[in-house]
Amino acid sequence: MNTRNRARASRRWTRYGDPGERHDPDERGDPDERDDPDERGDPDERDGPGERDGPEDPTDRRRGVHGRESARFTRTVALSNGVFGISLTLLVLSLSIPGGTAGGDLGRALSALLPNAVAFGLTVFVVALYWRNHNELFESFAGIDGTLFGLNVGYLALVALVPFPNELIGTFQGEPLAYAVFGTVLAALAVVDTSMFVYARRRGILRSEVTERSYRIDVARGVLTAVVFAVSVPLSLLLAAWTPLLWVSLLLVDVALDRASK
Repeated sequence: MNTRNRARASRRWTRYGDPGERHDPDERGDPDERDDPDERGDPDERDGPGERDGPEDPTDRRRGVHGRESARFTRTVALSNGVFGISLTLLVLSLSIPGGTAGGDLGRALSALLPNAVAFGLTVFVVALYWRNHNELFESFAGIDGTLFGLNVGYLALVALVPFPNELIGTFQGEPLAYAVFGTVLAALAVVDTSMFVYARRRGILRSEVTERSYRIDVARGVLTAVVFAVSVPLSLLLAAWTPLLWVSLLLVDVALDRASK
């Protein structure tokens, strides 16, 4: 090989490496050490359910639970508020002056409307109290699942039904059966409300702020309310005039227990 050829070969070996010097595969590095998947982190540990949804939303979508920031939860709350608002609005329909009432008869017409006005005031107080309790209930939830959604729909159906017994009380003044129907609806509301709270705790979707003490007090409130309203149903058949006073007393006790639980 002449000098020129040697120089060319030398340049090739310098660039590409001497073909006689084979590289040991071990010197290239262990393939397992190049990119250890363990060093990348476990995909499940990179972004856990609580980290994805934030500190207020420690729920797991795989369990069928939708967190507080999910569309399912926010739309459920919006639907609930809408039903309560419509129910309150419909109550005013029970306050109407008969058509064709002359000016001189207005005083008598307003006097005749007094029982309806009393029923209206009582029912507004009841619905407003249940609305407040419902808001506090959903504030205690870290999320919502299918069962809780179904229970809430049943609860809202009862809320939508409230104007009906209110109309009965105003129209059939002093009729025991009217109070019995109203008491049945209110007792059912208390049962469903408490059932949602108990179910959420057993499902593990109550927020950490709910202490054991507040949980027990709230359950006791719900049970007491349901029992008293249920007892008022047969009692109203005997003492219809005293039934509203019993309801108001119970609701005031409920407010006191609510403050004690905080």
